[in-house]
Amino acid sequence: MELRNADYTLAEALADTSPDDPLFMHAALISIYSTGKDTVLTDVSFRQGTSMSGRCKSASVSSDNNKAILSGDVFVDIDNDGTKVSIESQEVQWNGDENTLLCKGEVIVTYGDGTRIHAEGFSASMDENRYEFGKILEGTLE
Repeated sequence: MELRNADYTLAEALADTSPDDPLFMHAALISIYSTGKDTVLTDVSFRQGTSMSGRCKSASVSSDNNKAILSGDVFVDIDNDGTKVSIESQEVQWNGDENTLLCKGEVIVTYGDGTRIHAEGFSASMDENRYEFGKILEGTLE
């Protein structure tokens, strides 16, 4: 089934939000496949309350709604208990079971205080408000 200019809701909550605060995604095109296959969204914007928002060119959401791969000019803006972080990458993997984000390739992470890190590899544990880098290419953490 294909839906154009449509909304998609992931029931799994992120970053200390309640189950009543799902992740809403809006897409120019949503392709829903039979059971066992991913749902694919194109030209996506998303938000979850005031804790997270962003955009990407495409998203592939697993049939159980607990994992998604965001790709193409991915931008994620997070406000987790007052810690503001922006993530820019070509691909971000979200795991709802573990409440984590993972970037295997290059990523630019900008903190609310203006600190900017360009790295190869990045992970974020939203529950623990912990951010880890693989290899920092540019920038420093204090």
